[in-house]
Amino acid sequence: MRIRSMTLALLVGMVVSINAQQDGRSTRHILQRADASVGARDVVTAEHVYRGVVTEARHVHPGDLVGYVLEGTVTLAQDGKAPATLTPGQTFFVASGVAHHVTSAGNARILATYVVEKDKPISMAAR
Repeated sequence: MRIRSMTLALLVGMVVSINAQQDGRSTRHILQRADASVGARDVVTAEHVYRGVVTEARHVHPGDLVGYVLEGTVTLAQDGKAPATLTPGQTFFVASGVAHHVTSAGNARILATYVVEKDKPISMAAR
């Protein structure tokens, strides 16, 4: 049963990734993945690149996300919070399990660091 649940979670995570990247205007490049020093966690650093106006599918992460806007303007919409418009040099935080999505106002890049549960996809579709 555990393998079945893990397989389903991986498939759902792939669907989110495909939806966000289906037209090639949104990509996530994994720069590093390492074992965290606490608990059964991975620390993953990634660069998100948005080409033009792009809205990601609403999703969650199985751990915390800390982000830094490298270039462009993005709007972060998180459940329970007012949308935040962010520009280069600004940071943001999304807690584990909080549904959210990013919309770019044009070309943009974000550096994201995830501290996520091991053996789970980085992103999963929000319910």
